[in-house]
Amino acid sequence: DWYGQIGVDELGFSQFDYIENGIRAGFYNLINGYFNAGYNTINTIITRYSETDQQAYIDFVSNEMNKNPDDIIIPTADNLFSLSKAIMEFEVGVTDYNLYINDNMITAGYYALPDEIGGWVKTAAPTAIFAGANSFLLLILAAGLIYNI
Repeated sequence: DWYGQIGVDELGFSQFDYIENGIRAGFYNLINGYFNAGYNTINTIITRYSETDQQAYIDFVSNEMNKNPDDIIIPTADNLFSLSKAIMEFEVGVTDYNLYINDNMITAGYYALPDEIGGWVKTAAPTAIFAGANSFLLLILAAGLIYNI
């Protein structure tokens, strides 16, 4: 079980007491289940994560992150923020994404991570937080990335 997990829905997605705990779990899984396992490009992350619409998904995330699909992504706070935001926007759409979460929730989820996860070391919060980035939704990062994990 994840910290703050209160159950699992009928599709097997984890449910959390607070959005911030779901964000924490999503970040943790992204770091431990993807980056620390050698999935460090948009292409490898999305093809492992998604079973459908992979090329559209890869194109969307690449565009949002302003990176080529095969560029190596270092899991810094800024890159985790950008990658997570792009994944969530693709999964739920920008409109719904902007309805349910704000930057403070993302910051809280990031800061709730342990200082070290399998060799990855937490750094300062994403600079986008301090630059007043738009708020965004979590649902999929909190649930989709941790499906059956």
